[in-house]
Amino acid sequence: MTSMHEWTIMIYANGNNELAPEMWSSIKQVETLNIHQNIRITVQIALEKKKIIKLIRPDLRIVDDEPDWNDVKRYSTGFQGHTPQENLGNLNMADPKNLRDFIVWSQINFPAKKYMLILSGHIYQFVGMLPDYSQETPYFMCFPELSLAIDTACRETGSQIDLLVLDTCYAGTLENLFEFGKIKNPFVKYVLTYFGNGSLNGLPYEKMIDCLMQNPLASTDAVLYNFIFHFDAYEKNYHLVLYKIDSETLTLIQKLFSFVAYQYILLHKKLGVELSPYELLQNLDTSLPWSVFIKTIHLSAKSLIVLKSERLSKLESAIPIHVLYKKIPDEKRRSLYNRLSFAKKNYWSHMLCDIPLDKTVSPPTVDLFPTPMTAPILQTFVSSSISYLSNEKQKEIFQQLICEKNWKMEN
Repeated sequence: MTSMHEWTIMIYANGNNELAPEMWSSIKQVETLNIHQNIRITVQIALEKKKIIKLIRPDLRIVDDEPDWNDVKRYSTGFQGHTPQENLGNLNMADPKNLRDFIVWSQINFPAKKYMLILSGHIYQFVGMLPDYSQETPYFMCFPELSLAIDTACRETGSQIDLLVLDTCYAGTLENLFEFGKIKNPFVKYVLTYFGNGSLNGLPYEKMIDCLMQNPLASTDAVLYNFIFHFDAYEKNYHLVLYKIDSETLTLIQKLFSFVAYQYILLHKKLGVELSPYELLQNLDTSLPWSVFIKTIHLSAKSLIVLKSERLSKLESAIPIHVLYKKIPDEKRRSLYNRLSFAKKNYWSHMLCDIPLDKTVSPPTVDLFPTPMTAPILQTFVSSSISYLSNEKQKEIFQQLICEKNWKMEN
């Protein structure tokens, strides 16, 4: 019978892109630890070919000991050593079915009282993350499919994710948090991520695990407090926030956004008020009929924050959690936004997308499939690592990547 650990930490290290060196370095650092007997770590790692990495990041020095394979490996490590690596072949890490399978494999083979899932990589605005360049066309995983993968896996194993670590920039949005809390009894309990920008190198997982090993039997809340305290004290470049996934509060916030948008669209001309979505959220003028809803949004959003880095404590923000507040200019990005659960039956999406109040938005069905990238989405992902280069050089690298991969891209 498989023994029960206190924690199983699942690291889904998608290096099927130009971040392969960072993924490899993170996993190698984890493997230097003397893992506590109450902790098990599972890893699924993919690495893009060095030729592609060098093409996208021409100034990067790639060390010789980094492997140059294009297959996906899966294994576990812990107090009793490594399990043999399982070669999964050229797997699409942006496919939510593969994320689901990894979670199920981890939870069945290495059961624990508590589970942590770490996802790392670039993000595409409010839409998705985990880009994969290893297939016949580039893919990424949209947040509705990512959430469905986690829910499906946990429903199959009868477990939940006690801590979901989103090691990527701007992932702590109301839209994303709602994706994990849209059902009455969410399968994700807490989300740890950056407030705003994160580090290109990602979080030092070995230090997170080292914090956990100091007292693996402590409560989840105590462990998470120790994470934040450690990063405040010793790691100065991280601005972390811990959110709780409270379905009731998130549902209330979604409804309040819809009320605010509906009243504004209906009444602003009559009242002689012209506000952008951002200005609308910042304006607490009590003479406006929607002001009470905005104030409640502020208070409810703040209640989702359990812990945050000390350096964020002085940050003044009307909405303490990011939300999309800019009009969406093109139809393709509008359709991606309207796939999000937060946008469903929500007049806020009508406001962002200039949709008339009497028009119904019918969101597509969410299933466990990866999302093919259009050319603009791929260019956004590629530019994330080389934003210091000129626009002309970024476009040149983008075109070289498409030619090297022989992709047929949709605009």
